[in-house]
Amino acid sequence: MSLKTTVKFNAVNNLSDARYGAGMGVSLLGFCLDKDQPKSIELTKLGAIANWVAGVQIVFEFETFDADVFEQARQVAVPQFVQIVDIESWDLLEKTALPIIHKIKFEPEANTLTELVTNSPASYVLLEANTDVDLMEYLEELTLLSTTKKICLSWGIEKKNITAILDQIAPWAIAIEGGEEDRPGIKSFDEMDEILALLEEEN
Repeated sequence: MSLKTTVKFNAVNNLSDARYGAGMGVSLLGFCLDKDQPKSIELTKLGAIANWVAGVQIVFEFETFDADVFEQARQVAVPQFVQIVDIESWDLLEKTALPIIHKIKFEPEANTLTELVTNSPASYVLLEANTDVDLMEYLEELTLLSTTKKICLSWGIEKKNITAILDQIAPWAIAIEGGEEDRPGIKSFDEMDEILALLEEEN
């Protein structure tokens, strides 16, 4: 299955999400390596999932980069990107020789999108926001920003606006949040199916 844009699954912590994503043409699978985060993944499970899927790129996700955890994780899975929130460890991150995705939360009352993206040292920027922030109000600003950075949108992605997002903003990628299995190996993908169906390339 070929998709019209790059799609990333955030915080994958189960084989169901990983296999579904790989089969549906998702390009990037993110794995949270922060142990104190609710969707973090154990390294043994990460290794098992990485051995099951093919044709996808792996993203190691951190709030604050941990070099020791990074090295341990790299023993069980080969990453193509590192994603972080805290950029204080930027110099250390650059030593990984991997492209860095800077995850930024947009809060309109605090900063403009332009300020946040422009001030980031990263070439790749993943933008998220609270659900009450209407992405469609920022079409013009996001369209301009997508010409200066590789923007990955991680909020406001809906069936009713996905065409406008792709046609007007033309982001590098969109991100979809991974979720918990109903029970091991069992999960509903109805909502993801609807989004990915709209992204499928026509033959």
